[in-house]
Amino acid sequence: MTVVTLRGELDFCGSPALQAYLSDTGQQTQPRSVADLAGLAFLDCACLTVLVRHCQDIRSQGGSFTLAGPHGLVHQILAINGLLAWFDVHDTVQEAVSRSGDDSGHRAGL
Repeated sequence: MTVVTLRGELDFCGSPALQAYLSDTGQQTQPRSVADLAGLAFLDCACLTVLVRHCQDIRSQGGSFTLAGPHGLVHQILAINGLLAWFDVHDTVQEAVSRSGDDSGHRAGL
């Protein structure tokens, strides 16, 4: 299990870096990862698209990609786009990891 921490504001200028960063986490057999969004204040549609595509790729490999801790504007953006129900979303990283059944996490941050 990999925990990816996203912080600050992510917009279209950061979407290529986000894509590259996430692709490194999906190179496992049956990849499982959590995106910690607790420190993320904003993300635009370009970065939201990166998250959706990454989740689709992970799911197609039989893995899981979970969001943890979205709040404020990030939570609102996910809700407006109907993605709170589409993504597996948890309040905390600990909850997301415990629900996945794997607590041997590797952490990385962007």
